[in-house]
Amino acid sequence: MSGLLEAREKIKIFFSKNQMYIEPTLKFVLAICVIFLLNNKIGYMSVLVNPVVVFVAALICAVLPMNVTLAIGAIYMIGNGFALSLEVAIVTVVMLLLMFLLYYRFSPKDACVIILVPVACAFHIPYLAPLLVGLMAAPASMIPMAFGIIIYYFVEFVGGNSGVLASTADTDMFSKINLILENVFSDREMILILVAFLATVVVTYMVRRLNIDYAWTMASVVGTLTMFLIMLVGQYMLNTDKPVGGMIVSMVISFGLAMAMQLFAFCLDYSRTEYVQFEDDEYYYYVKAVPKMNVSATEKKVKNITSRKKFYEE
Repeated sequence: MSGLLEAREKIKIFFSKNQMYIEPTLKFVLAICVIFLLNNKIGYMSVLVNPVVVFVAALICAVLPMNVTLAIGAIYMIGNGFALSLEVAIVTVVMLLLMFLLYYRFSPKDACVIILVPVACAFHIPYLAPLLVGLMAAPASMIPMAFGIIIYYFVEFVGGNSGVLASTADTDMFSKINLILENVFSDREMILILVAFLATVVVTYMVRRLNIDYAWTMASVVGTLTMFLIMLVGQYMLNTDKPVGGMIVSMVISFGLAMAMQLFAFCLDYSRTEYVQFEDDEYYYYVKAVPKMNVSATEKKVKNITSRKKFYEE
């Protein structure tokens, strides 16, 4: 454990010294992942797929707030949707407009949640999102998390049915719009994911707030088990053919990453817990104080040893 804590301190020191370079780099990489994900699924507009445009867009995201990355992602969705068909563009604009209105109303600082959910789904670790939201955010962050899930399934549907949506056969506009709405917002798998993730966030958040030792670890364990049971029962009821083994592996990886994040955000030494009591004119206070785990990085001292001898003449 001391080795992990020492490595954590080294990483924190390195980050604090190079924060002005690391943060833009991470935002650049995240923007590249988002744009590549959209272009890979629905890259129908040649201008937006151009590597120079992608690089410039990611560079803009690197130096501006996360909400700009969210806006550029929306531009890519609308532009590529318009290149595919007018109906896809209309549904995309209306859906994103409603989402942004609710997003700015309830949690305007959680742009990273909306962005990270589709990226986590693309990397086959979607179960990491509800654990991190439950551990490190407020319950209101469930709203942008749900938006991220809907956006991912919307992009998946459009990318997988581009031939039908781009067809110019005798199909009126309202029929195509109705086709998109029915297949995306009535997707039973997406609804199951939404229910499992929202329940996981609630359970993880409630356990994390309990006055117990190792609350964050217990929250991660209980949240993962809750998510697994809901997904297992849901897949059985929906009679899906997705392998349970892959889901278990993804949840184990997500749990491990959540524990790694806990090491940096909330690492306490419960063996040195202290209880303090004091009072004022109106209240009597019982305080439980748990110190953080801190291990200073070891400093290497180099001692030079030479064989050179000095001779003195008397």
